[in-house]
Amino acid sequence: MAIEEMRSRLALTPEQEARISPLIEERNAKLKALRESSDPNGSRREKLGLLKQVRGVQQDFVKQVEPLLSKEQKKEWATMRDEMKETAKARLREKRGG
Repeated sequence: MAIEEMRSRLALTPEQEARISPLIEERNAKLKALRESSDPNGSRREKLGLLKQVRGVQQDFVKQVEPLLSKEQKKEWATMRDEMKETAKARLREKRGG
């Protein structure tokens, strides 16, 4: 999720954007490091471990961002996150061939 999408869909204030941008960059750096350290041919157990780490990074990000949002923004952000989850599930299904 990029700051541009959050800015437009959540109508972020300049202050919110200034506080959220570094959190996005930090999250993206952590996710990139996890991807780079993972073995694409790794075992199922290794892949599940990676998934657990990715979820932890994302949950930390959500915990940091939510307090910065208004009640209305939180509702829209939850919708955005749900959309992203569905997109990820669809990509996984395509990757698996089903």
